[in-house]
Amino acid sequence: MVLNSTLLRGKCKIYRNSITLNGTNSFIKAISADASTKHGFSAHAVLYDELHSAPNRELWEVLTTSVGARSQPLVLGISTAGIDRGGLCRELYEYGKRVLTGAIDDRTFLPVIYEAPMDADPFDPATWAMANPNLGISVRTVYFEKMAAEAKVLPTSEIAFKQLHLNQWISAFDGWLTDTDWMASANEVDLEELRGRTCFGGLDLAAVSDVTAFVLVFPMDDGELKVVSKFFVSQAAVDQRRGRVGASYDAFVSVGDLIVTDGNSTDYNVIFEVMVELSKVYDIKSVAFDRWNSSALVQKLVEAGFDMDPFGQGFASMTQPIREMEILVKKKKLHHGGNSMLRWMVSNVQTKLDEAMNVKFVKNKSGDKIDGVVALAMAIGEFMTATRNNGDNGSVYDQTGIRYL
Repeated sequence: MVLNSTLLRGKCKIYRNSITLNGTNSFIKAISADASTKHGFSAHAVLYDELHSAPNRELWEVLTTSVGARSQPLVLGISTAGIDRGGLCRELYEYGKRVLTGAIDDRTFLPVIYEAPMDADPFDPATWAMANPNLGISVRTVYFEKMAAEAKVLPTSEIAFKQLHLNQWISAFDGWLTDTDWMASANEVDLEELRGRTCFGGLDLAAVSDVTAFVLVFPMDDGELKVVSKFFVSQAAVDQRRGRVGASYDAFVSVGDLIVTDGNSTDYNVIFEVMVELSKVYDIKSVAFDRWNSSALVQKLVEAGFDMDPFGQGFASMTQPIREMEILVKKKKLHHGGNSMLRWMVSNVQTKLDEAMNVKFVKNKSGDKIDGVVALAMAIGEFMTATRNNGDNGSVYDQTGIRYL
């Protein structure tokens, strides 16, 4: 803007991160978030952008106290809503709401809040306008229509849409797919139909008393994925959970959806034998496994001829498979046969979003076991990687679409 003004160009110097006014000590400067190096300022104006991403209140305190020597200082905080219920931004938001209602009389604090009510229809254009007073001017309506359409399909995109576009506070940890959507995509899985077909696996290895999950996904000619799930647990774990409301494994065992091994810990030999038998029936191209929870079983499977592929559990690795799973479920193209244990695990899932709206599953925040869903995501990720690496089969983006280039 300075370069576009003849007047300002003659009075200012422009540097990489600052602009100075000739003949004075005045400057405007972009600074880093490192609060320890910001002491000693005597700021006349402070503009703190994206306040919801502040890791703590240290930098805010350093900057707001630096205006004490000024007779007419100005501090501006700008932000969308955040992805947790605490923190500096939420504190200032709640304070501002109380100023607006008159509960607090503070004439030095001007809250300007545009937000959609939590109970409003997120897909109604009237709701969009509540949080976007410049809708149709600086923010195009067609952009909102596209983002809303995506949010209808992807649960995690809906969370991001509500936070970033409707200015609604959300939790960093949120539930995932509804049981209605999950079961609407179930369909029957004909094992004989799958005999000899190409498939990709995901193996989530358990600790001593946890569930080990092995999931295979079969790409079909019509873009659907069929799922075969195998779950393993020790007899001791079954006995330990017997009688606990909503936690007993007996129902899963009775319908054949959970394989129980003898002893106090899951017998990896049984898992190995089942996987070898499955490899004789299906064409298992590769199996993804959690690189941080590998064991001698993985080496044994490699020696048996399995192509074992380490797979991360963080945002970078899990975002694409999780979003692909959401799309397939919403389109009723992920056919899992209604496996009772996998269904239960889906109901336990909690997802976590980062500031870039990447997503991953969070085991320690979920209601109970989610190993099968993790294994399914890894299997889908393995399939997506193979599809990308094989030009003859096209790209996964031919089906899911590209939003930005």
